[in-house]
Amino acid sequence: YGTFPTPDVLNADYIIMAGANRSEVLITLDSIDQLKGDGGQRKLVYLDPRFTKTAAKANEWFPIKPGSDMAFVLAMLNVIVSEGLYAKEFVEKMTVGFDMLVPHVKPYTPEWAAKETEIPAEDIRRIAREFANAAPKAVFYPGRRSSFADDDVQLRRSMAILNAVVGNWDTEGGLVPNSVIKL
Repeated sequence: YGTFPTPDVLNADYIIMAGANRSEVLITLDSIDQLKGDGGQRKLVYLDPRFTKTAAKANEWFPIKPGSDMAFVLAMLNVIVSEGLYAKEFVEKMTVGFDMLVPHVKPYTPEWAAKETEIPAEDIRRIAREFANAAPKAVFYPGRRSSFADDDVQLRRSMAILNAVVGNWDTEGGLVPNSVIKL
């Protein structure tokens, strides 16, 4: 991206957070407590082995197996790409390497990820479809240092790719850049 974007959670219709317990932090724009009163239109899917205050406020909580967040993201990418749910115009105009992404995510099916994450394949598939359908007002929350992992760079990269393929960049309810990127 060239910058660390701000997730526009106040205007997003669909948010996925992995281990970012935003209900037990300083109050900021992306704190879950700020999302109260949305009339039930916003959906929050929360992935965390622990049942936290954020999990209690989420529409859905999945106790993902520790260290398997990237498997979940790769399976979402598999569904979105293979079912043609990605933002075709955005991907063509604003991204590079999509032709390499397609074969890369092919083996990472929801069935594969279910074994890695301990989240049922049908839930992974459904969440991927819901996320893509809510885009561009959908965001896989990139975190404010949610946790460290051996594959942290690649995990953050996979989250960025997932957000990009649904076209949620520089748009209300998506990821908003904090600096200007010249095209």
